[in-house]
Amino acid sequence: MAHSMPTRSRRDAMEGPADRSSMRALTGPVLAVQGKKGSDVDLVKPVKRYLARIYSEAEAEACADDLEAVQRLREAVVRGKEGALKARNDLEKCVRGDGRA
Repeated sequence: MAHSMPTRSRRDAMEGPADRSSMRALTGPVLAVQGKKGSDVDLVKPVKRYLARIYSEAEAEACADDLEAVQRLREAVVRGKEGALKARNDLEKCVRGDGRA
C-alpha cells in the first residue's frame, strides 16, 4: 500500500511560514480606542511655579520660552487650528530637537 503524503495547496506553496504567521496576526483580537477630547489648560504658570519651588526662580524664568512653546503646540493639537497632521509634525520636531514650532 502506498502511503499518501499530505498535499499543500497552491496558496500554501507560494506562501512561506512568515506569510502564514502574519495572516494569523491579522485575525487576532481588535482593540477599540475611544477618542479623547482635550480642553484648554494653562501649563505655563503651574509648571513655572513648580520649577521655581524645586530649583530656583532663575531656572523657572530660563524655561519660560520653552514652556510657552509647549503651550502653543498643545493648543494647536487640542484646537486643531493648524490641522492635526501639521501639529503632530511640529510636536515631533520639537521633541527630536530639529527646531522650534
